[in-house]
Formats: sequence, structure tokens, C-alpha cells
Amino acid sequence: MVISTHANTTPTQLHAEHLPMRCAWSLVCDSAWKVHIAKFSLLVGSIFGYLVFGVLADWFGRHPVLIISVLFMLVFGLSVAFSVNVPMFSTLRFFEGFCLAGITLSLYVLRQVLQHCVLMRGGMHVAVVV
Repeated sequence: MVISTHANTTPTQLHAEHLPMRCAWSLVCDSAWKVHIAKFSLLVGSIFGYLVFGVLADWFGRHPVLIISVLFMLVFGLSVAFSVNVPMFSTLRFFEGFCLAGITLSLYVLRQVLQHCVLMRGGMHVAVVV
């Protein structure tokens, strides 16, 4: 606990939930490497997500993969806000990156298909540069 004094008040005790995350989880000095692990876990999750969701989208279609990715992204995005320690935070960020890859992959392919359909109908006369 940390003792804090405010103007015109008596000293009060602040609990860990009122401290910034870097202080409550001891992410300074010797433990600063944990911050980089949490960032890196999102990227690793994205890599694995592209591999898995790419295959699943080929088997089951882009629409089901998009819906499932959005739902799980909602779950992991909300639960990462309530994580209580660094390993839990990093693990949830991994799964967040995993689901983000499914969303990005599905929306990219959907954009390409819709653009092709519009061009085939002759609705837009635009030169497409690949």
C-alpha cells in the first residue's frame, strides 16, 4: 500500500487498483521487459491467426469466419481490460491478435470480391492498379 497526502485531508491509503498499471504490476526498471512481451504477443497471435483463419475461411467460408472472429474479439477485448496480471494480459492479447487476423483477412477478401463484382457490372469505370 502507498500512503498519500492530499491538501486539507488526512493521509489515505491507496490500494493497488487505484495505481497505474505499470506501478501496480511492477512494470518498471527490472520488469520493463514484460511490456515488450505483451506487445509482441499481439503480433505472434496475428501470425498464427492468419494461418489458422485462412484455412478455416477456405473450408467454411469468409462470412462464418468473420462473425466468429468479431464475437471472439469482443470477448477477448473486454476481458483484456479486466486482466489482473501480466501473463493473463499477454495471453489475452495473443488471442486478441489471433481474432484480429480473422477479421482483417475476411474483410480484405470481401473488399476484393465486392470491387470485382462492381467492375464486372460496369457500374464504375475505374482503372484498378494491383
